[in-house]
Order: sequence, then structure tokens, then C-alpha cells
Amino acid sequence: MNKFKDFFTKQGLKWRYSNETTPLVARKSFKIGIGLAFITIGIFLIFFFKPAGTANASYQSVDTTPTKALNALKPTDQTKKLTFILYRDDCKACQHVEKKLVGKIQTLRDDKQARIVITDLKKMDQQQLKTIQAKLPEIMVDQTKIPTPLVANLTIKKDGTINVKQQSNTDDFKDIENVLDKAVSDS
Repeated sequence: MNKFKDFFTKQGLKWRYSNETTPLVARKSFKIGIGLAFITIGIFLIFFFKPAGTANASYQSVDTTPTKALNALKPTDQTKKLTFILYRDDCKACQHVEKKLVGKIQTLRDDKQARIVITDLKKMDQQQLKTIQAKLPEIMVDQTKIPTPLVANLTIKKDGTINVKQQSNTDDFKDIENVLDKAVSDS
């Protein structure tokens, strides 16, 4: 019985430490190495790559001068649709939606799905502000204040009348996104 036990003990040690098991260990090490490589690449992608449309997500990257924005509100020989966005740099609600809104604007502009004009109210002089108040009375709050952030879908007719089809003046991005999506579906 003792010889029998010694045989199996020696065989067990032989199997455990023989060169025949080296390929099994190598295969396991290779699989562990591949797994670690995938984890490392995943962590790298998470920390160093930003989602599309947010790499340069600031209002200044998509901003239009106030003069160009007001020129976009002038009538042409045919009816035109336009999404008009007003913001202020010092507005907390504007800052809250800035990255998402700018990312969405960049995507829509790249795909040429909608005509979008965005401008900063702080860059406008008093005459330009009065022009906006006169042309777009529907967007005003208390008939004198322009809310920000303002996203409005406009239809500018040949005779110069401007209809506000849909607007959002909150920092709720879902509401803003609905207005932008409506602009895309209408154009």
C-alpha cells in the first residue's frame, strides 16, 4: 500500500512540475495578457477621448456675430426656416446646457440638417437688442426681457413677418433638443 501511495504522490508531483504543463501555463498567461491589454485600452479611451461633438464644446466655437445674426432675420425672395439661438456668457442656465447644446449644434451643422444661427446677447449693442425686440415680440418675457438660453424655430416670410414655430427658454436640455429635432424634421 505504501508503494502504491508513493507512486501516486510522485506522479502527482511529476505532473504538476513537468514540462508538459508549461504550454497550459503559457496559454493562461497569454489570455490574462490579452485581457489586461483590453482593460488598458478601454481605460485610455474613457479618459482621453471625448464623445463626438463635445471636443470643442463652447459657444464661441459655433458663435455668429450679432450683425450676421440680425442679417439672417431679414426677408428674402422666398420663405426660409431658421433656428435662432441666443445666450449670455454670464448666464448659469446657458452654462448648464453649453456642452450638450454646442455638441448638438455641431452635429446638425455638419450634417447640414438645419440652418442655425447662434449669438451672444452680451455682444449686442442697444440698437441690435431693440431690433430683436421689435422683430421677435413672441420670445420676450414681460415685453422687455429676452430670456436665455433661447432656442426658437422661426419661419421668415417674404414680406418680413417672422413666426415663432416653437421655442425653449429653459435649461432643460430635453426641451431644447425637442425644439432642435423639430427644426430638423421641418426642414
